[in-house]
Amino acid sequence: MCEFHRGSRISSAAARAWATFMIANGILSAQNMRLLTLVLLVVLLPASAGAVGARQIDPSKPPPPPPQPEAPPALPPPPPKCEALSEKCAATADTRAKITNSSLIFTPARGWIYAQQSSSTLAQAGDSGPALAFLGIDIDPKDAKKEIAAKDAALAELIKQLGLAPLKRKVAWKKPDDKKPIGTFKVDFWQLEEGGARGAKKGPILVVAVPIADGKAAIGVGFVPDDDTTAADAAILKSIESLGKSP
Repeated sequence: MCEFHRGSRISSAAARAWATFMIANGILSAQNMRLLTLVLLVVLLPASAGAVGARQIDPSKPPPPPPQPEAPPALPPPPPKCEALSEKCAATADTRAKITNSSLIFTPARGWIYAQQSSSTLAQAGDSGPALAFLGIDIDPKDAKKEIAAKDAALAELIKQLGLAPLKRKVAWKKPDDKKPIGTFKVDFWQLEEGGARGAKKGPILVVAVPIADGKAAIGVGFVPDDDTTAADAAILKSIESLGKSP
């Protein structure tokens, strides 16, 4: 006895051929043909309908969303402007720090923290250790008193910026202790042996004056503690020798 299983994959042509064979061989009478047809409809239609339905897309469901684009990589933070010591800008051999209120630049000692402040350009090994500061000034070469007053004011500001104790005597600007050509400049040097004080550290103070052009000059102050073991005095002189015009 043949059995039909719902969901069978029998085609309608094969079903008709099978029915004809059954009638021709006396297995199925013509009177039962209608019954067989109904049976075949019950068996074949659900399977074919299911196959067709499986390929259909439900229009009530929205299409899947498009893939989200990848977020762009985060931009690196901008480099510091090195305008404050809190930025912790450490000088390298390629550093060219601009001297405040002037067209001059210099290279601070390697590893020293430097800042191009509005009041001065300062470089230091530590808060109480060796340090160097520069400041550009406007002078009147035709008026000696005004020129000296401008240099005195710049020196006092640099002493303050470095945290040094006020000087006990004035610098004899017309009588430098030494002169040295540096590039196109003739730099004047003064060594104040009575010593300065930066925090708990005491040591000599080096003062330099750099004539730049008519009406322009730069004043510098260097400090090295007496107990320094880092050859900071040589590092400061090297920084002074690096003075040059800003490109």
